[in-house]
Amino acid sequence: MCGIAGIYIKDASAVKNHRAFERFMDHMFFGIEGRGKHATGFVAVDRNGKVTMDKADVEASIFVKDREPMPADPWYVLLHTRYATKGDVKNHLNNHPVLHGTCFTTHNGSIENDDELFSEHGFQRSAEVDTEILPALVGITDFDPEKIRETFKDVEGSCAMATIDPVNHPGTVLLLRTNTKSPLYIMDTSKYTLWASTSATMKDAWGKVLGTPPKHTKYKYVPEWKFLLLKGQPEAGTYDLIPRPVQHTYHHANAGENWAGNYGHGAKVHDKLTNQWISPEELKQREKAREELQTKNGNTQPSTLVTANEVKDRVHEMRKDKVGRAQTWDERKPGQAGIKWMTCNVCNNMIHEDDFQQTLNRGRMCVDCAETYNLLYEERATTKDVKPEFLDEDGLMEVLKKVMPTDLRTRLNGWGDDEAQVHTQVMEFLADGTGLDIPVLEHLMFRGNMKDIDEQAPEVSELVQKLWDEYDSEYTSLWEEVDPSGVDAFMKVLKKPKTKGRGRSSVKGVTHNTTRPSAVTHFTNGNAVKRNHKCLFCRARPKMRLVMADREAADFNYCNKHHSKCAMAGCQNEANHTRKDGIRLCHGCARGMKECYADAWLDAQGYSLETV
Repeated sequence: MCGIAGIYIKDASAVKNHRAFERFMDHMFFGIEGRGKHATGFVAVDRNGKVTMDKADVEASIFVKDREPMPADPWYVLLHTRYATKGDVKNHLNNHPVLHGTCFTTHNGSIENDDELFSEHGFQRSAEVDTEILPALVGITDFDPEKIRETFKDVEGSCAMATIDPVNHPGTVLLLRTNTKSPLYIMDTSKYTLWASTSATMKDAWGKVLGTPPKHTKYKYVPEWKFLLLKGQPEAGTYDLIPRPVQHTYHHANAGENWAGNYGHGAKVHDKLTNQWISPEELKQREKAREELQTKNGNTQPSTLVTANEVKDRVHEMRKDKVGRAQTWDERKPGQAGIKWMTCNVCNNMIHEDDFQQTLNRGRMCVDCAETYNLLYEERATTKDVKPEFLDEDGLMEVLKKVMPTDLRTRLNGWGDDEAQVHTQVMEFLADGTGLDIPVLEHLMFRGNMKDIDEQAPEVSELVQKLWDEYDSEYTSLWEEVDPSGVDAFMKVLKKPKTKGRGRSSVKGVTHNTTRPSAVTHFTNGNAVKRNHKCLFCRARPKMRLVMADREAADFNYCNKHHSKCAMAGCQNEANHTRKDGIRLCHGCARGMKECYADAWLDAQGYSLETV
């Protein structure tokens, strides 16, 4: 999910104050920041045809502080915030706007057959990101409506995009949208055209810079399979795309039955092992190759791979039986509608935002899907049918079952998830500080032969020792937030947990341990990580600390910025509420939110704010 926005100025007199225009663009950035925080960028063209482009692998709220200024006489501007799915953000060729030839594109969505289209048309590829195929295709259409229709009928995937060619087609902007996965709104007037991924982006920017925003009827939702050509005319020309066939699959939802459409796949079939839509012929070839590989390796046992479809089916079955932790849309209570609901990409259900968690290898999903993944892997790992042939009846699996029963292995795997996240956070910290890539650091610190390094490069050996000192300090600091016993938490997991009351029931009657803490806290509206003696949201030295009344819970440290400003994306209002996880919010953003308390109430309960 990415965010796009922009403006096409038909009448130069529409921009009366350049400083206000700069602020308006910044607030447009804030409005789409929540849709992607991995990278931010823009491309702007003035009325003399001069192009200004700037992008960086930071979130929008940081990017706007030192971005390049907008042109003094702006003509059209394309904005983008990126949620990276393909292509490293450290390579700026992968960040938007994406350039191919003389065409610039900002894109929200995912193109599934970009590699095939590059080969088919013989385009020269310069980046890894799938978006690059879009400006390449537009470049061969000359912005002709019929050629655009014919060219884009072969594109598979979701797409909402804006494309310009300031060299060959100055003054022309293409806005194009395919299916429901990529929203796009516009506000078209005789003097300008605004567009954004959400109508709230334009409305909020207008309200904070220009005053009372236009009525909601002015913001138009661009229908599916449509594209618009902006050429300075009073009204944008709207044209139809050739929609790809839709293949429907049936599944059970929370309390009813829904039809889910797989847009952009045509007559293709689903490969469950890779979760891809491919042709029937390619699927047969893959299955044949897998069988040959198993026969060659002498292993005809079923695979231990857990697919997303298996997890989805198990979770739907679980929710049909009214079992599970995540609160679904059908279970909502009065006053809980609105921005607090998000779609889980695994089970395809609307879930309350507080019931999501970030997994290390599989991304963000609801807690039910995350736990079901672990349970299915646990079932596969303890099934005799998939036992490796080199283990005899008294081998490793038998000893494992005696020493580590299923519940203990589940707890250890849970601890392993936390440990892996702590380790990853520490390695990212070292990589930022040294400029070395994580694989290089891990080889030096864990896999390299220290004897050879001492003999042949003693100065590197000294560096490794300093890296270890920094690693130990940061690693211990993170674990202290999880458990005061630090790394000894592993020994606690090995022991039988002393819990009060019953465990939490989940899929197929399996009982989960409810006492395991989470090492890294993930938030929807900020990347907050609990660290001792550091701001809750960044690595800056704290200026103030919220001290809990009972002194048993962890204190929250803040720098001046993250204590005084609301943490909600795009909101810069004064913060006067604190959520249970430490996030600071303004009164408007805190309204209706669970376990979020006003500063006055916290003060009455004995909580205090101390200067560090």
